[in-house]
Amino acid sequence: MYYFVLAIIFIITLYLYSQKRPKNYPPGPYGLPVLGHLLQLGSSPHKTFINWKEKYGPIVAVDFGSYPAIGISDYRILREVLADPGFSGRPNLNVFQHRSRDIIPRGILFTEGRQWTEQRKFAIKQLKDLGYARASVETTIHAEINDFLIKIREDCDNPISLGTKFHAPLLSILWSLIVGERESNGEIAMLFKVCTEIIEKNNGLASICMFMPWCAKMFPKLSGFEDVNKQLGPLWGFLSNYIEEHERTFIPNQIRDFLDAYIQEIQNTKDPTSSFYKDVGSRSMLTTLLDLFFAGGETTANTIHWICLYLAVHPHVQKKLQDEIDNVVGNSRMPSLSDELNMPYTQAVIQESMRFTSLTPVAIFHSTTQNVNLRGYKIPQNTMVLMNLYSAHHDKEYWGDPEVFRPDRFLDDEGKVIKHEPMLTFGAGKRVCIGETLARNEIFLWITSLFQNLSILPDPANPNPSLEPIVTWILMPPHHRLMFTQRNS
Repeated sequence: MYYFVLAIIFIITLYLYSQKRPKNYPPGPYGLPVLGHLLQLGSSPHKTFINWKEKYGPIVAVDFGSYPAIGISDYRILREVLADPGFSGRPNLNVFQHRSRDIIPRGILFTEGRQWTEQRKFAIKQLKDLGYARASVETTIHAEINDFLIKIREDCDNPISLGTKFHAPLLSILWSLIVGERESNGEIAMLFKVCTEIIEKNNGLASICMFMPWCAKMFPKLSGFEDVNKQLGPLWGFLSNYIEEHERTFIPNQIRDFLDAYIQEIQNTKDPTSSFYKDVGSRSMLTTLLDLFFAGGETTANTIHWICLYLAVHPHVQKKLQDEIDNVVGNSRMPSLSDELNMPYTQAVIQESMRFTSLTPVAIFHSTTQNVNLRGYKIPQNTMVLMNLYSAHHDKEYWGDPEVFRPDRFLDDEGKVIKHEPMLTFGAGKRVCIGETLARNEIFLWITSLFQNLSILPDPANPNPSLEPIVTWILMPPHHRLMFTQRNS
């Protein structure tokens, strides 16, 4: 009885301590001891924050296990925060360290400070030098699209699962820029596919273990940590083999691709505090490759998949899109990036698809790099910050009918494209996505080329497919089957 009473007192004390907030801290719901608000956030945190906004306002305080955090659900505040360097940090989570096989995160996505600045600046420069933002990459994209069209025509008039069909060609485009050759056997796409499926399968438990690392250690199989670790191993090995091959064939000052540029940067670095220095540089190189492929391949492939699903469900939008393609491009050549300015409705369809989906609903977690003030609240250093981009793209006060798929909202009365302030698909500020230009070019060329040649319909056995996403770190298309039909000979 004595120990029982002590246990109750301990739990109550722990609970009261967990609810203690600094002065002038944002309001928020009561959480649970140890877990904080992890269970209350549910399977769709972006929607939970929107519901909490009605009671607590656009800035809500929560706890992710032992990690204090705030969630922001207002596009004006989001833009303000994304432009403030004080909010540009990253939380130092164990999962980010493990991914880098180091005691701190490496690469670009999950780093901060000097390391992030060095790696980001280097990646942007090298990718630009390799032509990712220029029309020269158009030939590479066209080649992958042509191969895809040949294969997909074999399945015309038969319902098929799109699943990860776009992953292989899009990863191949990235592969050619980074490794200097085409990855034709689909091995890397298969490895990423398996990793994605495991993340999808274990998403709920994995998210809890991210903020309670002891849970992953105690229950590695139940948490999904064991499965993710098993699949990351072959992926690390696959990329390491290419790095080693490049190191064997590397010739100084004769840069063939991104990997060569990285190897030369490591060899030229003499500063032991640099993230390019010796073994640290090698670990950073491997993690940077993971960042570029996960961020560049996964997001673009799923965006194209979502657009196909929306156009299957909205045939009148598809018809109008195809009419514009026929009028501007015709059927005697492939669409070109130079056509984009003359195709406002196509741009509107892509923009509305990205708004409606909100693929990365709460973006990648940010953290405060110092004590900051935000709209009268005091936010301590090392507070995690969740940018609820979904709330910006579904703000009823701004959009009026955000639950409706309506591309015309991106066109003015003269049919010209409108820019909307709440659109934050690629983020903003210093953390804006470095692959935005490539992603936009890929999406435009893929969608126009696909619907120049093909039409898409729902599976006759399921004429009204669900649009409810599978919630992981991105909002993935639900499992369904669609049917392509041939338009032109």
